[in-house]
Amino acid sequence: MLNLIAKAKTDTARVKILNTLSSEMVEADTALAHRFANQALAKAEAISYYKGMIEAYYNIAYIYELLYKQPVAERFYLKGITLANERQLINLAANGYQNYAVLLKNNENLNWLCKPT
Repeated sequence: MLNLIAKAKTDTARVKILNTLSSEMVEADTALAHRFANQALAKAEAISYYKGMIEAYYNIAYIYELLYKQPVAERFYLKGITLANERQLINLAANGYQNYAVLLKNNENLNWLCKPT
């Protein structure tokens, strides 16, 4: 897959590959997944590729969710959701809302489990 980045003919294709690498690596190596997501985000921002930016935001959010950094994860989910709504990318907005809801629900369950009796 890394070879595909060098062979990609467009920056949009590179962003897609980087986002795919990030989502594929996230549970095996969060540091590497984070690096791919940040590269995807930087490249997507440089070319104003909004779908790629949103996907990178969601990848970064999920990484922070796995690292139990809920406030940071929340911030990145909301960045993606906001941009998706601004650009009227309804399916991406819906995906973000769903992932954000899971984050909030998991945090609610974690707070309940940790509550002193």
